[in-house]
This record gives sequence, C-alpha cells and structure tokens, in this order.
Amino acid sequence: MARVSVLSKKTRKNGGQNACWVCEDASNSGKLVGCLLLGGNEIEVLVVSEDHRRRGVASELVRLAEAHCKTAEVARGGERREADSEARALFQGKGPVGTIRLIVTSVQINALSFYKSLGYRVVRTSVPNLFGESDHFMEKAVF
Repeated sequence: MARVSVLSKKTRKNGGQNACWVCEDASNSGKLVGCLLLGGNEIEVLVVSEDHRRRGVASELVRLAEAHCKTAEVARGGERREADSEARALFQGKGPVGTIRLIVTSVQINALSFYKSLGYRVVRTSVPNLFGESDHFMEKAVF
C-alpha cells in the first residue's frame, strides 16, 4: 500500500491556506504515485498515476484534504482566491461555511463519478463551450 505525507502547508497573507499532500509507493523506493493540491477550501489538483488508480490513493488524499478543512480557518470562512477565467467566475465568492469545493470538466467522467461516490454534489454546471464541454462545480460539507 502507498503512504501519504504532507509536502507543504503555507498560510497566505489573506489568511487562506494552501496545502499539498503526496503519496509514495511504499514498495517501490518512494516513487510518487499521487498528489493533491488544496488552495483555500478548493481541491485544485488531484493526480494519481495510472498504475495506482482504483487502489484507494485518491480517496485517501481527498480524506486528508477534508480533514484539513475541518480544522482550518479557511473552511469556516469560505475563503476563495480571485477567479482567473469565466468558468471560475461562476464559483467565485464566499461559499457556504464548512464546505470543500472543486471543478470537474464534463470529459472527466470517471472523476465526476469518483467525487459523487465520496458525497460531493454538483451545485452548478457551466454553459458548454465550443467543444461541447461543461465545467461541473462541486462541493461537500465537511463539518
């Protein structure tokens, strides 16, 4: 089984927190097999290597991010960084207290199913772009 460690945690000037967890393959000399980046109360990146998927790595990383948000001030304040695209603008602002959020594109069918299985719900879907893809804005209460 893989082991997870905290790569870094950093508090921003505005009080928000960033955190990064990495997952190493315990049987393969510490090869990195997964990573989760949390910006404030938003999962910004979750990546697991193909040969380690469906082994609980992503679930463990998300569980750690949720546990972090339960104790971090950012979850209580709903802090959110500035939106940098039209799609993100739909999700900008202060969210409900005690939530963790993320965005999944419609082409990421497995990711959408994965987050739904963990209790995340779609709260908004963007208008499809020229390629027919939409962004699904998801959240979950962590308190």
